[in-house]
Amino acid sequence: MRQLAIAVVLIGLAVHLHVEVKGLILKTSESHTMSSQSQSLETVNLPDIIKNDPKYRIDCNPDIDEYRSFCGLNLSINRTLNTTTQSCTTRGCIWDTNVESGIPTCYIPVDKGGYALKEEPTQLSSAITQYLLTRLSTKPLQIRSMTSESFTNSISTARTNQFSMFGRDIENLKVQVSVSGPQMLRMTIRDANAERYEVPVPIRWDPSPSTTATPAKIEFQMKKTMNEQVGFRVQRTDSKSILFDTTLFANGFIYDDQFIQIITTIPSRNVYGFGEETHP
Repeated sequence: MRQLAIAVVLIGLAVHLHVEVKGLILKTSESHTMSSQSQSLETVNLPDIIKNDPKYRIDCNPDIDEYRSFCGLNLSINRTLNTTTQSCTTRGCIWDTNVESGIPTCYIPVDKGGYALKEEPTQLSSAITQYLLTRLSTKPLQIRSMTSESFTNSISTARTNQFSMFGRDIENLKVQVSVSGPQMLRMTIRDANAERYEVPVPIRWDPSPSTTATPAKIEFQMKKTMNEQVGFRVQRTDSKSILFDTTLFANGFIYDDQFIQIITTIPSRNVYGFGEETHP
């Protein structure tokens, strides 16, 4: 299993993912799925290796660096083991130093973070489907104190369902998935309650459904974990090979005011078109 983490810092925030697949031959991936009675989403049962192997932990402190300041949090001042421990538990994450080098000592629990499907998806047209998501975890009351250089005296451990990395998470998201012909798919993720600035990147995109003469070669699926966290999956219609899937790391889906993180598994290095890409 290959893992790809994408994190971006933005001022005007909207996520555009465009996938175009041509002539890619991949093996079918194991899906680890089970049926669910709630909502219309299929539940993905996380493999034990994802839950137990430290190398699959999602870093909860990507901004911890004594040589830089990120999101107003300057840890080069009085940076101590206690400070790092407190900053971790305040975010609602787990602190564990008994790991090998390169493994996150502060990580996001699998049962926190991510977003849930708020209501049944809406079919805007034959080529466009819209999903409304809502954030699962609540923000720790102390998290905003972390933007101060003297935060160490005012923070405490977050409660059971509290989690936030930076305290400015967007509560509700609008996800639109559109197709253009048999082998192109586009997904946009936006703030559902506020219109934000988007960089005016010229994108040639004509939503159009596949036809009987040209049937779809790839399809989008929304899955969920046992903790109701949704994931985005794109797979082939014929072989069911999974091209990318965020479900196994749905707890790492962060949509903050100026920070986005999405983690996807990919079955091969030969995946073409992940990101804001269009090609003739």
